[in-house]
Amino acid sequence: MDDLERDTSYSLDEFSAPTADEWRAAAVASLGGQPFEKLSSRTYEDIPLQPLYRREDTAELPFARTLPGQPPYLRGRTAAGATQHGWAIAQEISEHDPAAFNAALIAALEHGQTAVTIRLDDGAGAGLRLATAADAAAALRGVYLHGLPIILHAGPTALPLLALLVAARPAGTAEGGPAELTGSIAADPLAALAETGALPLPLASAYDDMALVAQWAAAAAPGLATVAVRADLYHEAGGSAVHELAFALATGAAYLRALTERGVAIDTAAAAVALHFAIGGQFFMEVAKLRAARLLWAQVVAAFGASPAAGAVRLHARTARRNKSAIDRHVNMLRATTEALAAAVGGADSICVAPFDEPLGAPDDFSRRIARNVQIILQDEAHMKRLIDPAGGSYAVESLTDQLARAAWAQFQEIERQGGMAAALERGFVQSSIAAVAGKRAAALAKRRDVLVGVNQFANPNEKLTARPAPAVQPAADDAAPGARCPRRWPRRRRGGATGVRPSPPPPPGTRSQLATALRGDSAGALPTPTATPLRPARAAAPFEALRQKAQVAPRLFLANLGPPRQHKARADFTQGFFEVGGFQVITNNGFATPDEAAAAALASGAPAVAICSTDETYPDLVPPLVAAIKAAAPQTVVILAGRPAEQVEALRAAGVDEFVYFGADALAINGWLLEQLISRGV
Repeated sequence: MDDLERDTSYSLDEFSAPTADEWRAAAVASLGGQPFEKLSSRTYEDIPLQPLYRREDTAELPFARTLPGQPPYLRGRTAAGATQHGWAIAQEISEHDPAAFNAALIAALEHGQTAVTIRLDDGAGAGLRLATAADAAAALRGVYLHGLPIILHAGPTALPLLALLVAARPAGTAEGGPAELTGSIAADPLAALAETGALPLPLASAYDDMALVAQWAAAAAPGLATVAVRADLYHEAGGSAVHELAFALATGAAYLRALTERGVAIDTAAAAVALHFAIGGQFFMEVAKLRAARLLWAQVVAAFGASPAAGAVRLHARTARRNKSAIDRHVNMLRATTEALAAAVGGADSICVAPFDEPLGAPDDFSRRIARNVQIILQDEAHMKRLIDPAGGSYAVESLTDQLARAAWAQFQEIERQGGMAAALERGFVQSSIAAVAGKRAAALAKRRDVLVGVNQFANPNEKLTARPAPAVQPAADDAAPGARCPRRWPRRRRGGATGVRPSPPPPPGTRSQLATALRGDSAGALPTPTATPLRPARAAAPFEALRQKAQVAPRLFLANLGPPRQHKARADFTQGFFEVGGFQVITNNGFATPDEAAAAALASGAPAVAICSTDETYPDLVPPLVAAIKAAAPQTVVILAGRPAEQVEALRAAGVDEFVYFGADALAINGWLLEQLISRGV
């Protein structure tokens, strides 16, 4: 070391820093004549991803500079103690029965969970049933909520749910009162409209409730958000990050406008809002999405005249459902881990990691534990909770954040010009915008330009698709009416002359939509309720899973490999993978010297489908005699060719080839076609 320290002959000054033009020229030379644009790709947000980002790419970030001073909350979790405690671990508990929910929740809290996430009954037995205050008391019995946030999507109005929760935990009891409530027990009527296509109460009535609850929370539970903006719906329906951000802004602006029109101060209204996002598999895009959300929300709040401090917003993130699969389900662990890291790097205040077996039905204890431990490892072993804005300063992430923010802001302004988010939903603008991108995603997955490991690439042909039975739905208690009561000193509301809160009990079994009909004023029914075409969330893997389910008998496909391995192997491997994603049992081999040998082996296998694998140059000589021999002995056999030489297609079809597989072919359509062919031919 001493010799190295004394040796002054080595100096970085000897090396000149390459310019961007020099790097580009070297990259072009390495491409062998391909254009430089070959290294760039365009996302579903219509944002070009560059192969390299440099300092000059962040020299001008126009959108970020619209907020003078760059408030520190734009960097992520900056509250006191954030570097000690990190984000809240907010795993969902899917138990239906309140007592079972309580047991599962306490077990989770004892093993690292730091928030209470309540998923309400969806009417199909998944989620917690809350029909009475007794149900709420049973679900949270023994849970000390001070410093333990609750995250609950209340649907179109939070009023009945808060009534139940506060009635179940009245002030002066050992379990505490409203002041201990923190987190987000929040209404999102526009999300309910987008999700179901209708509301159980007029939008104006939902906004009346929203203002009432926000004012009550500001006085009685200042740590509680009562207004949610659920951007996750647009993600799960196939939308882009631009859609998620723009529709979240339009929804949030509608809520701020409605609250301030009803007398809620803008700072109080802004403090009542929490943004909820799904986190997908595009790591850097998801990081940029959360960072852009804070930037954009601060811009919206500033436009309403709020104080600078009011621009801070709570961000809840959940790993996405859209890209999870029921087949090869353990891969979901890897997907969810990447997404949880993106949420942490992006600065989410609370995160829910979905169990890897969620697509199969109700998760079990093992999958819940693995999901929870992903977050604990990120916090305590990867030390992510000690970092604030770990992506800050990254040329790529800063540039992507700015481009995403500008694109989302432009679409948000377009929605405002069209009359706002409610009008955009009722006219179908939101749905059609998302459908256009969802269609592109589906086509890219079917053609394997986008990859879901285990689904449309690298499938396990021996795996059987299974489903876990749904939990039994327990009957609701008969004493629902006495159990549901309003909290004392709940503020009175005015709605078209009606005052007070009606203590009407929500009907059993306590689904979110049913609870939304409770505690409504008499005049609510006189107003029209909005309707819209509901969004259609779907897992991307579902069409392939349906195909695999249909092919449970594992029909056989024989590979007629011609020539030595160097002649057929690349196409044989491709063809095997292509048909295994459809559930076919592919029979392969090391190749045959002649078409007669290949035909004999194919016929001996008894496979009802044969795929020929060799080279374009050999096909004119080898394919006609091979197909003729197979179909002479077994006319019902389906013959497929690996490759699609354009100048030979007509002649090869005339020789008896039924279909071609190649890079860019629609794997979903061709696998489905082959399965139907075999069924129709009775083979």
